[in-house]
Amino acid sequence: MNNKTKINKHVILITKITIIGIVFIMFLIFGLFNMFSTKNSKNELYLEYEIHNITQGEAIELINSTPLNKRKDIPKQIWLKSEILDELSYHVLWRSKTERAFTSELNDEHREGVFVTKGCGIEVFSSEDKFESGTGWPSFTDVINNENIILKEDRSFGMKRVEVLSKCGEHLGHVFDDGPFEKGGKRWCINGAALKFVPKNS
Repeated sequence: MNNKTKINKHVILITKITIIGIVFIMFLIFGLFNMFSTKNSKNELYLEYEIHNITQGEAIELINSTPLNKRKDIPKQIWLKSEILDELSYHVLWRSKTERAFTSELNDEHREGVFVTKGCGIEVFSSEDKFESGTGWPSFTDVINNENIILKEDRSFGMKRVEVLSKCGEHLGHVFDDGPFEKGGKRWCINGAALKFVPKNS
């Protein structure tokens, strides 16, 4: 056997070993990936099971114990189970949806009191600043406390607007510059589904 033949056999042997090694590593990686995927799937199923079986009291306790700036991450099922929010309020507050005009009961709310956000209970508007705008949504000329509100530029739907958020990130509506001139010229156009009315002295 000459040297060339020996070299060729060594090359073939090394090639076979390399291929076997690569195949082994691929199987190992696939096995680990499958194991973690299965584990994550089981965890997700377990989480869904836990949420489904949580009581209303437990849901309320979970929400109340969650920091304000983290409440947007609470699963929808928890909010619905707590009955703090219904389906519409959830989508308005945490998915920035808009309720249909002239559908909110708060349009006809004329008692003295304050309006708080439904999800975080933050005081945002007073009955003293509420007015009839004719737009179909509860409207106000001012906020109770600027520190409770975040204003954010909104360019959705090809428009340039100013979005109104609570300090915990709840979407409330938008603010416009076409309000009553004698009261500052602002119109805070707010979704009724985002608010809860608290009567004075209640």
